[in-house]
Amino acid sequence: MVLWGTFAQRDSEGNIQQGIVLLDAFAARLDFPALKMKAAEMQDLWKPDYLLIENKGTGQPLIQELLRDGIFRAGGQPASRQ
Repeated sequence: MVLWGTFAQRDSEGNIQQGIVLLDAFAARLDFPALKMKAAEMQDLWKPDYLLIENKGTGQPLIQELLRDGIFRAGGQPASRQ
């Protein structure tokens, strides 16, 4: 589970520069209830504008559960690595 932050700021010439920063990362094998709890924990801690969850494997039921619980989400398919 990785949490990215996005930002925009003006440089010395007044141009808007956009960027991303790694806010948090967590790696572990979790059963579904623990995964859901960890996702909710990170949501509460960071209060992100968007929560992107891969729409595969345990991501599919996680999306459904978090949507049902009222947590904003966006599911997506991973890009091909070809």
